[in-house]
Amino acid sequence: MTSQPQPDPASALGTAQALAEALNGVSARLDQVRHDSEQRDAAIDRYGRHSRRYILFDIVITVFLALGGFWVNSASHRADSATASAAAATASESALHAAQLSGCVSGNQERAGELALWTYLFDASKPTSKAQAEAVAKFMGLVRSTFAPRDCAGMYPGTAAKGGSGGTG
Repeated sequence: MTSQPQPDPASALGTAQALAEALNGVSARLDQVRHDSEQRDAAIDRYGRHSRRYILFDIVITVFLALGGFWVNSASHRADSATASAAAATASESALHAAQLSGCVSGNQERAGELALWTYLFDASKPTSKAQAEAVAKFMGLVRSTFAPRDCAGMYPGTAAKGGSGGTG
């Protein structure tokens, strides 16, 4: 076996010192990297906290806007419904008014026919005594008051029906 030559102690010490300096440099660089990494992590943490606040604020605003939009939409539907109901009520009221006036005018026409019939009947008959003439006159007064035309416009005031709606029809 051959023996290996022994290294020079001064050279070994120089190499060890160079290695120690290199390790000290690496250690300092690692400390700097760790420090920079911690600063970056702190900045990212602050950014994350701010981002979460803004996201939460955005969610709250979105919820309020959605609720506001729902409320406005609901109010709009209620207003449309009220407008439609009012229009229907106005149309119903107009139709009812027209029907009332038409019925009143028709009634006046019927009353005029009845009055003409009674007048014809009693005018055709000749009372033979003064008592009969008074009875016929009294009865005809009752017939005239019973079958007198109604004031349709006065009984059913409102918008005038088309085609006129006079009192006697």
